[in-house]
Amino acid sequence: APLEGIAVTVPGDFSSAAFLIVAALLVPGSRVVLPFTGINPRRTALLEVLRAMGGRVSIESIHGDRTEPAGDIAASSSTLHAVDVDDAAVVAAMIDEIPVLAVAATQAEGRTTIRGAGELRHKESDRIASMVENLRAMGARIEAHDDTLVIDGPTPLRGAKVSSFGDHRVAMAMAVAALIAAGPTDIADDAVIVADYGGNVVRLRRGDGGVVWKRALREKIVSTPAVTRERVVAVRVKGRAAHSRGVGRCPGGRVAVRRIPGGVQRGGAR
Repeated sequence: APLEGIAVTVPGDFSSAAFLIVAALLVPGSRVVLPFTGINPRRTALLEVLRAMGGRVSIESIHGDRTEPAGDIAASSSTLHAVDVDDAAVVAAMIDEIPVLAVAATQAEGRTTIRGAGELRHKESDRIASMVENLRAMGARIEAHDDTLVIDGPTPLRGAKVSSFGDHRVAMAMAVAALIAAGPTDIADDAVIVADYGGNVVRLRRGDGGVVWKRALREKIVSTPAVTRERVVAVRVKGRAAHSRGVGRCPGGRVAVRRIPGGVQRGGAR
């Protein structure tokens, strides 16, 4: 029998949302709501770990009529404490989010240990080595032992020259770290972030006006997440306006953030 086409609504990718969730937890006074994001329990182990760390993360509504579970994920700035992650199933379920979890751990009180993450050494880069080198350059206290990451916190981060190592998840994790670092951060080869956000505009803006990362490939903008040091705002995903607080508005799928004097921080190929 011939195959017939069907209409499928695909929720937002949780792995891409994870960077904005962690940014909201770390930047003081922030709140973000990411509408219609995938919440398949096989992919959202990071949420449980962040909650165990004291992160204020919740699913505000669930879209249960879809084939793939989706919900509106809300996250707010939080005081974090360290955790010991040694459950193999949990580590496997959040393997792609461990780089940004490492950034969160630098701001958590105590020693965070993540065991059994050896798969990270065989991704687009050796993500264990990449994150250790980058975060150490920013002043973090982080060590690696085979398949284990050990991170002590909280540690104030400082701006530095870091690298994506050609890895989109490392690049985005370092962009989140740059939001809370003192001074400018230059991320070499940051164009790889396109792997997470495609042709959409992604802007991470600090409260001092520095744009940590900004990229646009297509004239038509479908979604625009924006982060400011005072607030975190997510607006318009496929025409749906996300909840926002305090900063800007969202005409035509763009975010309009009031201009604050400051410089642009970005690095790598354009």
